[in-house]
Amino acid sequence: MPSFSLSRMGSLFCHSLCFLFGILFLLSYFDISFLVSLLLLFFMILIWDFVFDF
Repeated sequence: MPSFSLSRMGSLFCHSLCFLFGILFLLSYFDISFLVSLLLLFFMILIWDFVFDF
C-alpha cells in the first residue's frame, strides 16, 4: 500500500488521540459500553480522514 505513508499514519494517530478524549467523555456522560465507543471512534476517524483528506 504505497498511499499509506508515514505522514498519513501520523495524522491518523493525532486524529485517534483527539477522538479518544471525546470517546472517554461520551463514556462518562452517556454510559455506553466500551465496545460501542471503540466502534464510534473507528467510524469517526474514517469520516474525519475522508472529509479532511487534502
